[in-house]
Amino acid sequence: MKHILSVGVVLSFLLLGLSTAYPFRCGNKAIHVGDSKFMVSQKCGEPVSKESMEKKVEVQYGSGQAQAKIIKVEQWIYDMGPGSFYYRLTFEDGILVEIKPIGRHK
Repeated sequence: MKHILSVGVVLSFLLLGLSTAYPFRCGNKAIHVGDSKFMVSQKCGEPVSKESMEKKVEVQYGSGQAQAKIIKVEQWIYDMGPGSFYYRLTFEDGILVEIKPIGRHK
């Protein structure tokens, strides 16, 4: 019985992990982390809001040297319609790095 319970717990965690792997969708077009701003705008259109900022990051080189670099960060908000969520898409240097639901539409 303990074995069956253990398998059930493991399967639950695996399924939970898979559920977060599903892409964000604009209609029938999938958006994935790693997509460019251009690709997202072509599939989803213009967001309802855009914010830009700069972020200082440290880049490590193979020689052990580190150098500070300024990257551009943009956050786009999409309203997926009544009964759905608002989503924040975060881009760093033009590449999508995070997709996050930020609240339900009323």
